[in-house]
Amino acid sequence: LRGFFPAFFFFSITDPVELKANMQKIRADGYVISSEEVDEGAAAIGFPIFDRKNSIIASLSIAGSKFDVIERTAELVPIVCQTATAINNTINKTIQ
Repeated sequence: LRGFFPAFFFFSITDPVELKANMQKIRADGYVISSEEVDEGAAAIGFPIFDRKNSIIASLSIAGSKFDVIERTAELVPIVCQTATAINNTINKTIQ
């Protein structure tokens, strides 16, 4: 990663080294949690949707107020993960 990344909000990651480290963590975790990186007071949990070649073709996310999403992360991550997994399985069955 090179260059400057504009900030959408105060917590946006703009440093290329920090962004790369964050992307590696997201890949390792298999999902992302965003808190006030784009909008003040907002947070989201997102999971990738893959095709049969394991390329990301979409994403599934849930968003809400920072306080609701972050407070309920332990509850919401498995729900969004299960739903993304079901979508992935359905897409891959349909494509084959």
